[in-house]
Amino acid sequence: MSVRINLDLDTLRTLSVAHDLGSLARAAEQLGRTPSAISLQMKRLQDDLGASLFRKNGRKLVLTEGGVVALDYARRILNLHDQLLDTMQGASMAGQIRIGCTQDFASVLPSVLSHFSSLYPRMQVELRIEGNAALAAAIIKTTEPREALKTKEQIAREANDALFDANAKELRKRQRENLRFNQDRCDHIAGGSDLSEQRDVHGRTSIVWHRTDAQIDVGVCTTCDRHFHPEDALDAQGHDYTYWRRKPSFNKLSTAGFRQFMNPLKAQHDSYLRDS
Repeated sequence: MSVRINLDLDTLRTLSVAHDLGSLARAAEQLGRTPSAISLQMKRLQDDLGASLFRKNGRKLVLTEGGVVALDYARRILNLHDQLLDTMQGASMAGQIRIGCTQDFASVLPSVLSHFSSLYPRMQVELRIEGNAALAAAIIKTTEPREALKTKEQIAREANDALFDANAKELRKRQRENLRFNQDRCDHIAGGSDLSEQRDVHGRTSIVWHRTDAQIDVGVCTTCDRHFHPEDALDAQGHDYTYWRRKPSFNKLSTAGFRQFMNPLKAQHDSYLRDS
């Protein structure tokens, strides 16, 4: 019993490439080998098969009848070889795949997906049956740039920053509420602050008035930092801007946005100043 030889798969692939490109020189360039190496492969293949595979047709190299048969078998062998590799490598492939389909083709999916699952058991399939417009929109959405995956450190840092921002926002809210509460309960009388030793005996306000470039008198209470403007609505005490503007103030009126505070020692020496 004669011993069968084993054909080299690489040589069979060279035969297929050489036929597709039309010459051994182009096959050598495509495969990254020298023309002499390709010629040697083809000579060995002809010796193994015991038949001539090529013949000259002008400058072109064409297959003989035996070459056509050899090429047909070579491609089938290579196809089975590649399928085997894809199947074995695909069995360990893991991940997720999304499939979109219209209702017209939904009936063929069970058998197809069953076969796919047997080949790639670790792959998760997400099936979406929609109309053409919805599927087209989904495809466009998947092609949009996605946000890069974040590390655990980045996620923790962002969570910490978000918590810090939320706490800071809550703190600012409470500060505004406290400020508004203090402004509502403030009587705006000079010396009315908890830190002052004595209230103004004449009941003059602690409002600093100054005249802007637009010739509008605006004020700021030095006790509670409330601002007074002609467009203000009634305050918590039921008073409007005109009421407070007519009240005598412990402070002089300045102009062009400059506030002039009275020196307490000078105020004591000059008794109390009238509103200018």
